[in-house]
Amino acid sequence: METQYYGIDISKNKLQIAYQDATTQVWSDFQIDNEITSITLFLSSIEQPNIHFIYEYTGSYTHRLTYCLSVKDLPFSIVSPQQSKGFSLSLKNSSKTDKSDARMLFLYGQKMQPALTIIEDIDLHHKRQTYNYLLSLKADKQAFENRKHALAYDPRASKSVLDSIEMVLGTLTQQIQIIEDEIFTISDDDNQRIQTLMNSVVGIGKASSEAIMIATNGLKNFQNVKQLAKFLGVCATDKRSGSSVFGKPSIVKSGHSFVRTTLYMAARSAKKYNNACKEIYLRLRENGKAHKVAMMAVVHKLLKQVFAVVKSQIPFDNLYATPK
Repeated sequence: METQYYGIDISKNKLQIAYQDATTQVWSDFQIDNEITSITLFLSSIEQPNIHFIYEYTGSYTHRLTYCLSVKDLPFSIVSPQQSKGFSLSLKNSSKTDKSDARMLFLYGQKMQPALTIIEDIDLHHKRQTYNYLLSLKADKQAFENRKHALAYDPRASKSVLDSIEMVLGTLTQQIQIIEDEIFTISDDDNQRIQTLMNSVVGIGKASSEAIMIATNGLKNFQNVKQLAKFLGVCATDKRSGSSVFGKPSIVKSGHSFVRTTLYMAARSAKKYNNACKEIYLRLRENGKAHKVAMMAVVHKLLKQVFAVVKSQIPFDNLYATPK
């Protein structure tokens, strides 16, 4: 039986839904509230046995729909903004409205037949939320430390303002410590074993291994390093076409920014003490490559080493001679 796709454009308050009758090719367009009750009622009203929902990731606004679909065990695919934008351009759409976007997502499902999206379990979901919250707390703390530093140069700075900043900094420091103690406590034996293997790689510390664990769910469902690098957004793009287009290579930055940040910090240590990473860094610098280019090569090498030790279940050996 042919799959009936539903394209859904998500906004803060509404879900714009579109689908096309397979026989008559007539469009059906309607809106429902972006509320749990309305979504549940809509899903309960669908009688087709073979359905597939397509929608674009729009941050927190997608959570309610994803939750309701998961509860009812209905198939869905979440596409990235880049995917939907590229497909829309291929259709040469002249307008951009909620209705046209919903129809475009229906056509995307019909033409591309994307793989089903599988959401993470509740524990991993909470851990990712907690980690993101920890990053925001650290950013807030840095902002208040900058304010304190700036006021330190003003001999007439308000004492009440300085006292307030000190109070906020104390609260943020306390909360950061509480969250760090919570997120860096590993209770599952399998996860503890995986993280111990990651930490055996010279340069990979507690923060970077935890970031990789949270982002990749312990490298589960990754068959090779290329998949991992693409997922985390540390693989290079090649911008060349014919003899006239020769763009400057860059990383895709399509994955988790917090993992890239922690891996870059890990690479600073690895280029000094990890023999394979040190060799790559020095060789690229001697060949005239920029510092950041060499550092991203070190990041990629660290990912290869992490992937290897986890999949082989053999701890890292810094004296092992790896091929260039």
